[in-house]
Formats: sequence, structure tokens, C-alpha cells
Amino acid sequence: MPKQVEDTHHSAQWLPGIAAGAWFELHITNQEHEYLFKRISPSGTIDVEAVFQVENVSFKHEIEFEFIHYSNCKFIHVRQEDKVYRFNKI
Repeated sequence: MPKQVEDTHHSAQWLPGIAAGAWFELHITNQEHEYLFKRISPSGTIDVEAVFQVENVSFKHEIEFEFIHYSNCKFIHVRQEDKVYRFNKI
């Protein structure tokens, strides 16, 4: 796992990639089922910072989850309790 970069949240998760990986963060917002997503490069550059909406509203941010492939600038996937959740950029 690469070194944590400055300004990443303590809950940031490293998702390795083919050429390089990135740090991923998911934060709650004031809107139900909408989350602020950040993808941060290994050098600390924010590649993506946008609001995403989860398709399956049974996702619970307070329960442990992990980012999984295939995730990009338009949608992300996370696994939580053996379910995969898709989030789409708004």
C-alpha cells in the first residue's frame, strides 16, 4: 500500500490500478442517498470531487465498506456485506 498523502481523510481507501492506483473517499452529504466522492492520485492531486447518488438505497455509510473495481469518474462501486453498490455521478 502506498504512503498516505496529505489532506486525505482518515477513512480514505487505496484502490490499486494497472498503471497506478488512487485514494478513494466517500462522505455523507445533507441529501439522502447522495455522497461526496473524491479520487486522489498517489501524489495528492484530486482527480475527481463530485456528488454521486447510490442506486440501491439500502447502502449504509456507517457500516464498513470497500471500494472495488470497476470505478471511474462517472460511477463507482463499493462492496458492503456481500452486496455491490453502484453510485452514479449527478
